[in-house]
Amino acid sequence: MSKAVAVQAIFLIAVIAITLLFVLAIFWGWIDTTKLGTSQATCSAKKVSYCSSILNDRPKPFVWNTKEPINCDQFGIKKPINKADCQQ
Repeated sequence: MSKAVAVQAIFLIAVIAITLLFVLAIFWGWIDTTKLGTSQATCSAKKVSYCSSILNDRPKPFVWNTKEPINCDQFGIKKPINKADCQQ
């Protein structure tokens, strides 16, 4: 006699699968959350990401002018040129 699979177990597996799908979609860039809007917070996050590359001596950070959000000058956030710009 075979045992039945509980409906709750199937539902739980489906919820986990959908959650993992969205996490992977955001992680791999299939869903780009940076195009949602330009704000001071998103521009600050962009600067932190760029400075992380500079401070860790990575060979080439991303291209500042093409990565969203683009209009960060309106918030007074400009492209950091060297390590001193990142430590302000």
